[in-house]
Amino acid sequence: MDGRLKGMKGLWKEQEKDIKLELTFEESDSSHFQALSFHHGGEAHYPNDEIKSIQQMSSDHLYVIDSPYSALESFREPSSSSQEEWRETIEKTTNQQLQFTWKEWLTASNIQADDYILIPFIDIVQFQEQPISQLSQEQTDKIIGQLWEGIYKEYILPISNQTKTKNQMMPLILIDKDLDHLIVLFSNEQNQLETLYQKISLSH
Repeated sequence: MDGRLKGMKGLWKEQEKDIKLELTFEESDSSHFQALSFHHGGEAHYPNDEIKSIQQMSSDHLYVIDSPYSALESFREPSSSSQEEWRETIEKTTNQQLQFTWKEWLTASNIQADDYILIPFIDIVQFQEQPISQLSQEQTDKIIGQLWEGIYKEYILPISNQTKTKNQMMPLILIDKDLDHLIVLFSNEQNQLETLYQKISLSH
């Protein structure tokens, strides 16, 4: 919500076509809610004894306007000038907070931003249909799958074991422009900066 982590949900089921997860929390301000999901299935067997895991990402978002001067309303895309103004106001405030935090993280980690492609965590879903620059979709799928493994172990699991989140700012993904490695900067369960480093391997 507004670039901050509000909650996590996870569920493991075998031989299940549909999985439903719900998370409820209360807020009293106008906000932009964003959700990102990663679905990891079993292994699919292909000719030549090739085995691949099945993975799928999805995302959704909703603007909720809670103002004392108007009725409560929500929308995904603005359909009036008033909604457009609210969207611009919320996004401007959120982006300012995120850019300030990410700049602090880059400085603290001694990382030169010009050497990387910077991807806000919520935007990772773009690689579901669009490959990373200079890579094939198959290579991208492999890299993103490995990235999610690291994120799940280092970021999601520790925080999900807490009774509630500390409103951590959204993680930032950095893809080396030479495609040598990628880095994830994030706040851990203690709200302290951590760095996840992953070597990019393009071999089959």
